[in-house]
Amino acid sequence: MPTPFEGDVVRALKLGTGFHGPGVACVSICHNEARIISQFIDHYRSLGCGNFLIVDDRSDDGTREFLMDQDDVSVFTPVEGTAFRTHIAAWRQEILDAFCDGTWVTLPDIDEFLYYKDTTASLSDLSARLEARGEEALLAVMLDMYGDKPLSEQFYTGERPLLEEFPYFDGCGDPPAGMRIVAKSARLSRRYPTPSVKFAGGMRDRMFFVQKDLNFPRRWLIRNYANMGRPLAPGIVHRVQNRISHLLTKNLFSDSPLVMNKFALLQWRKGMTFSRAPHFVDASLRMSESLAAMLHFKFYKGKTGFEYASKRQQHSGGSFLYKKILSETDVFDANPFCDASVKFDGVDSLGGYIR
Repeated sequence: MPTPFEGDVVRALKLGTGFHGPGVACVSICHNEARIISQFIDHYRSLGCGNFLIVDDRSDDGTREFLMDQDDVSVFTPVEGTAFRTHIAAWRQEILDAFCDGTWVTLPDIDEFLYYKDTTASLSDLSARLEARGEEALLAVMLDMYGDKPLSEQFYTGERPLLEEFPYFDGCGDPPAGMRIVAKSARLSRRYPTPSVKFAGGMRDRMFFVQKDLNFPRRWLIRNYANMGRPLAPGIVHRVQNRISHLLTKNLFSDSPLVMNKFALLQWRKGMTFSRAPHFVDASLRMSESLAAMLHFKFYKGKTGFEYASKRQQHSGGSFLYKKILSETDVFDANPFCDASVKFDGVDSLGGYIR
């Protein structure tokens, strides 16, 4: 029988069998991910993760049964009356506060695969190095992965590994290609001070949200004051540069751009809260200047996956950014491959992003 613990939004089904205490815990939430769930678990096991705390949101495609069969996975179920669109943050918060106080955690979604520069280090090794330097968080840039064919034809069957179906991401090309480090709004910074910056860009941004061509001065600003080599914990000079470059170029992009940063590793403190997803946190933490990457297989469920997620309102603001993407039917018939596309071939291909 389900066992309630602190609070009343999720209940543990396998607690004690799956959670082994020490080490980095992988905390995630999933719904109908049967085609990739085994690759997800195998990937994070390969990084040395032996503790998985996963909320299964009423999957009916075999995901739940797979997770229940794994000795290192504790499965949680939402209580009656809670829903993804309104309680996802509470589900995650309750698990973190109950089991991860003082523990290093990684917080990927099931379609996000973490990579970092030192391939010989486990997550435990990496967290120990961060802690020895007095650092409390490692950030990752989220890279949209795609194949070389129209988006409308990109649907994952599970017959081959994800990276064979979706091997490309936008490299550090000429703006608007590539990723950007930009200033946060004052309001967001006051409520969620860590990290001090946010990331934008990538394939979805390039295809669905760039408003117009960039002229030379704006390209220069982005190349020099919004590149991925900028400090993650900027001082006053860098903050001013970030703010000026953002103000002079933000009208070229979406008014509410996709947030493309996420905590790769975080030393959890009970009572902290995220801005719904683990993009920003309400505590002032010492950030590492190292940077990881999460390969994000956002399109693996095809356009129908976007429609389903939008209907469930799985994303902030009632999924309005995803509704915007769905409204661009002509873009779905376009091929995302471009001059800036880079094929993933191990961490060396992430040069310019990870450090």
